[in-house]
Amino acid sequence: MAKKVLIIRLSAMGDVAMTVPVLQKLIQTYPQKQFTLLTRKFFFPIFQHSTPKLNLIAIDEYLDKGVLGLFRLSYNLKKHNFTTVADLHNVLRTKILKKFLSSHSVRWATLNKNRVERKKLTAKKKNKPIEPLARVYKLQQEVFEKLDMPISLDEKLISNSREKINAIGFAPGSKHETKNWKESNSKKLLDFLIQNTNTSVYLFGDPNTEKELLNSLAEGNKQIETTFHLSLKEQLLLIEKLKVMVSMDSSNMHLASAVGTPVISIWCATSPSTGFLGYGQDERNTISLNLDCSPCSIYGNKKCWRGDLACTKIPVDAVQEKLFSFID
Repeated sequence: MAKKVLIIRLSAMGDVAMTVPVLQKLIQTYPQKQFTLLTRKFFFPIFQHSTPKLNLIAIDEYLDKGVLGLFRLSYNLKKHNFTTVADLHNVLRTKILKKFLSSHSVRWATLNKNRVERKKLTAKKKNKPIEPLARVYKLQQEVFEKLDMPISLDEKLISNSREKINAIGFAPGSKHETKNWKESNSKKLLDFLIQNTNTSVYLFGDPNTEKELLNSLAEGNKQIETTFHLSLKEQLLLIEKLKVMVSMDSSNMHLASAVGTPVISIWCATSPSTGFLGYGQDERNTISLNLDCSPCSIYGNKKCWRGDLACTKIPVDAVQEKLFSFID
């Protein structure tokens, strides 16, 4: 049996973090094998924190060099003598890489993205009730089954023995507008916490796109802190100690899942039925209006065809009710 296994997941952060429970189980189940992940260097702390026995290779220096860059990458990968490749991304880059790495001695399995089922689930008019799609980690599990490396996932939140601090995390934004709560609701939730608890709130988000929003939410209140000054490693250590993370359908939900912190997740244009709920997270802690048109997108990257973004108008008290069981 193959002993050197290459796993590919290049982006995005949330999807990369979603591989953690699967890779943990692989390493635990097959200690005689060497597992190596090809991903972006920025994501290394996720695995250095959660799966220290996993080898890591950065793709960054090859990313902007097109096909030639992928050819050079394949040349260097061949030096590692991988005999098995698990493609957990299934995009053009990984398909080209497969061509360059193809050999009779290399077994390759690719993630099934269930594109047909996803299209039906997000159709404007849903002709009949549609069953929820398979969770992404189940699809990842299938890849390794194809490679004769079956694993058993208990679907429980990853064990977290860190001593908790009197604080919660709040990630009020995401990459796409249709996945975001209204800013006014974020302010109302923070006002509620400030006025009714002594719980600290750490704000998480992308410093390139959300810095202005988060600075505005934190301005003038000592109970609220932004986390832009922290490295990804430092953010993970902080998230691990939080009582709960309140998050949109974004990477912060999956970072929290990767370190065993419960999440109250807010779903607007997207839905847990698409398969992207964080690993081990309780479905009772998901919040959505469940409109007839939802979900209209898998990733939130489509415009609202109704034009009113009704799915983003989730009332604040729906989140407050979920928080009561986590905070003093």
